[in-house]
Amino acid sequence: MSSTALTVLALSGCNDIHLATVTDSLTDPTTTTDTIVVDTGTTTTTTTPKPVGLSELSWRLHDEVRSFVYVSWTQDVAGEVTVDYQLQGEGSWVASPTIMGRKGTNEQLIAGIPYGHTADYRVVSNADEATGKEPIVTGQIPAGMQEATVSVSKTKDWYQDGLYVIAPQRTTVSIDDYYNVIHDREGRLIWALPSADLSHGTRISQSGDHILYDTADEVVRRYLDEQFDEISTQGKEESFVELPDGTISWTRTDPEHNDKTWPPQIYGELVETAPDGTETVVWRCAEDFPDFEGQFGVNLCWVDNLDYDAVRDTYLLNIAWNDVVEVDASTGETLWWFGQSPDSPITFDPPLVHGASYESVSYTASGNLLIAEAVRDYDDFPPVDYGRVREYAIDANTHTLTRLQNIQIQQHRGNMYIRNSAVGLPNGGVLYAEGELSTIHEFDANGNRVWQLNLGAVLGKVPQHRLNERAVFIEDLYGLLSPDETVHLL
Repeated sequence: MSSTALTVLALSGCNDIHLATVTDSLTDPTTTTDTIVVDTGTTTTTTTPKPVGLSELSWRLHDEVRSFVYVSWTQDVAGEVTVDYQLQGEGSWVASPTIMGRKGTNEQLIAGIPYGHTADYRVVSNADEATGKEPIVTGQIPAGMQEATVSVSKTKDWYQDGLYVIAPQRTTVSIDDYYNVIHDREGRLIWALPSADLSHGTRISQSGDHILYDTADEVVRRYLDEQFDEISTQGKEESFVELPDGTISWTRTDPEHNDKTWPPQIYGELVETAPDGTETVVWRCAEDFPDFEGQFGVNLCWVDNLDYDAVRDTYLLNIAWNDVVEVDASTGETLWWFGQSPDSPITFDPPLVHGASYESVSYTASGNLLIAEAVRDYDDFPPVDYGRVREYAIDANTHTLTRLQNIQIQQHRGNMYIRNSAVGLPNGGVLYAEGELSTIHEFDANGNRVWQLNLGAVLGKVPQHRLNERAVFIEDLYGLLSPDETVHLL
């Protein structure tokens, strides 16, 4: 430690004179700390920030994600800084997380600027700042994507940690043109990544530091700026989940029960792929429901949707649209089921009326069962289709599901199987995604719509700009960036 000291006179009130020692600490080159100790025992410490010497600001776009921006600058000494941007035409500056810039030239990846926007930028320390001479200009929205719109926005009633939403999507270019996309609450496109196939369920990892999405035969692990792993899921039919230990669970057609001759006998199975790549079949529909009869009087017992609940350590499976099964993840045992399959141990209050397709099923944070349904109402002609979300309280002793909420989304005439999903939010609300209409809705705990994002679907032209299945809120984009994209010396 290096310091200098001197003795000065200190005044107490108007009459007393005391001796005091002032110590100037030089351990931190970015600050000057003066500690004054008066002979009465009083200590006063003041810290004055010192400039770090910021210069030579520049920027470049990320090679793959053309809304992400690298900002570089030079510092004369090491010190904490933030990299801020301000969209032109808007008054507020948005700061990156505070980072420790080092002496020399540094670079930091900036996330959150929408596609097709211009932004001023600056680097700021506690004592000085420098502004870039040329504003940032992000890339244009990828071909085939339209500008999204927000038609409902009750800001005070939002889930406040849901600053962005991620979902898989088709474009208008081709039925085989797929992206995973992130929008902000104003409907602006923040991130878009081409995908080899339409994902059935983009998710945030159990570790919370990257995303997962699926293609036809693999699950991809990716930071928003960099892919780093692929897990083989050969034969995967629909969705997947991740367990707390990193195991990937997914579904496929049981190769021993895959007779497509009429009447078809098609059964599904649940597979776990451990982090070391070992595959284990943990549940087979043919074993627990050998006489399963699904829609149209044929045996179609494939798994259409899958979810996992860490509190219960159980899977929830949608079977061929019309049945729900809960499976113990540690034993593979079927715990209960309901739907069209016989002898269900579950009682509904009020009684369950068939006619709905179960599109997704999951548990809420409070332990209720949340079901997204596609419904066809034959009371009107031609029939009217609509999405619906129902929430049930569970009585484990009597095996009774008591309906708490019944949220009907919006009616349309089109495809009954509209690829919708519902996710319970920590505040008791629901995030609902409807594929046929390419809309994402947020409902509060009372079932009131507080936000609606419209992604530009055109009815009758499916899959034009079609959303697929699952949407998830994101709080912090920086928490999903590669660790290598923290500030570094060039």
